[in-house]
Amino acid sequence: MRNLLSTAGAVVASLAVATPLLGLIQPGSAQQTTTAAFPAPSSSSLPASKRGVSYHNDTAAADYDILLSARGPVGWYYTWSPRPGPPAQVFPWGFRDNVEFVPTIHGTGKLASDIADLDKLNASSTHLFSFNEPDELAANGGSQLSPQEAAAAYISSIVPLRSRFRISHPSVTGSQRGFDWLMAFHDACFKIDAKQGCPADFIVVHWYGGFDGLAGWLGQLRKWYTEAGYVAAAAASGSGGGSSSGSGSGSGRDDTNALPFWLGELGIPGAPMDANLAMMSQTLPYLDNLPWIAKYAWFGTFRPAQANNWTGVGVAFFDDEGGLTELGSTFLGGAQKGFAVGDKGRAPPTPSPTSSPTPAPTDGGGGGGGGGGQNGAGRCFVSGAAMGVGFAGVFISVYAWM
Repeated sequence: MRNLLSTAGAVVASLAVATPLLGLIQPGSAQQTTTAAFPAPSSSSLPASKRGVSYHNDTAAADYDILLSARGPVGWYYTWSPRPGPPAQVFPWGFRDNVEFVPTIHGTGKLASDIADLDKLNASSTHLFSFNEPDELAANGGSQLSPQEAAAAYISSIVPLRSRFRISHPSVTGSQRGFDWLMAFHDACFKIDAKQGCPADFIVVHWYGGFDGLAGWLGQLRKWYTEAGYVAAAAASGSGGGSSSGSGSGSGRDDTNALPFWLGELGIPGAPMDANLAMMSQTLPYLDNLPWIAKYAWFGTFRPAQANNWTGVGVAFFDDEGGLTELGSTFLGGAQKGFAVGDKGRAPPTPSPTSSPTPAPTDGGGGGGGGGGQNGAGRCFVSGAAMGVGFAGVFISVYAWM
């Protein structure tokens, strides 16, 4: 069984100051390419089917009950690993086949066994995240891979999985360093496979900071991926895959068929609740109305007692008693959708004294639950942030196998 121990300590976060409409400035580096943000769409009422959550091993089962409620908007979750959360915790009142578990191949350290674990998932898992923050140190939770290492592993081990999953490119930190890594990864891919490079079906983005920085970062990545020629499978002509690529030098390609984007990590850790609420109030309608944003997950599915110096309590979806905070209520649709501030999930059912525990399904269960017995993929954050500051999502994760 896999246990994740989060370790607090004095770690310097890699900060990148977000400037409105301009991208990022990474300390010690040149300013990122100037990229205009996409215009904010009108705030119309759209289905919230894009929303998802990240799994944290110490979040109460009752909290997952309301997060993944059948009447709510959340349709997917992930654990930063290829193994779903324990079904008794994630789905205490029964599996939901319409909640997709999205596995992650975090890095290359246990590549063979991680890929083998994908066979335990059921058919509801159709997407796969690859290589989490390869530009970040392993001690801070990244996969710490050079672009050349990642390209070789991606082509040899991730691309073949497209027969089963839609696959993503590695998800870099929201920083100049992450952007530089992506460009080097692109070049390394085409040195290995001059025809196809590293095909992908969607892009995963991380952002911690204010709304203007988010819009600028999305705009910069969208522009680069479009000019590099990455297109959706239906638009790829003769490539036999989900992407094709131009020269990467600015081909001016139309972005109509560009790859869809997912946001896997999003929020303003260290900022007060009202700053996060203001950010969320701008961000949700913006993302819901952008047709090329396929999915997004907000970071904060925990209670204040689970927070630390980096996260602060301003990102928490729950109060100390398990009631929804204003932030959690807003993410789930608010009181008008049946998720008022203070509402709680149901405690897990108490087994009958005469009944035997129901074993977890071996095929992953509904929504991908139960296949791997993974205890968690929490993060320990240690640096504060203010509104308008975007940074690399630094965390420490100490993995122990038992």
